[in-house]
Amino acid sequence: MFEQQVVVTETIETSMDDGLFTSLIDVLTKELSIYTELKEFLIQEIHKSTTLPSVNQINENNILKENIILKSRILEEVRINILRKIARKFDVDESTVKLMSLINHAKEDKKKIIYKIHNDILNMAKDVIILNNENKQKIDVYNNNINVLLDLLSSVIGQSKGYHNDGKIDKILNNGRLLHAKG
Repeated sequence: MFEQQVVVTETIETSMDDGLFTSLIDVLTKELSIYTELKEFLIQEIHKSTTLPSVNQINENNILKENIILKSRILEEVRINILRKIARKFDVDESTVKLMSLINHAKEDKKKIIYKIHNDILNMAKDVIILNNENKQKIDVYNNNINVLLDLLSSVIGQSKGYHNDGKIDKILNNGRLLHAKG
């Protein structure tokens, strides 16, 4: 009878562990889809950057990006909570929980799935970082061009030395004197 209880307890614990890792796989899969959505959105935004968008389009794009980022933050919190539950289950310190340290407690089939999703997420994150850097470089070039244009316009519009606002030449106070500056 005691052996039956041990078998039943082990079966329940195994299914509970399996359920936690299944939940983890679901969350990781959703995170991957969110990062894929973000990457596709950034690619579309890059292609649209050749045209001048309206303020409403810019606001809509920012709202969509904020929603995608918010979804990823929520999923990150859910993932962390699941990892903490798994850590508690296997008596691992919750403060230093990492996905790769807990994956050893999963069954082989779950391990393979988690490794694959983890690698896919890492690759997707690298792609998003590359796209962000490309966008940042474009923005830096645009900002530099705007600053040069503003400097040019201020020099053209601004009052130059020796001229009135109407374009007439100022009278020189030292009219007739020779001026000499050393250097």
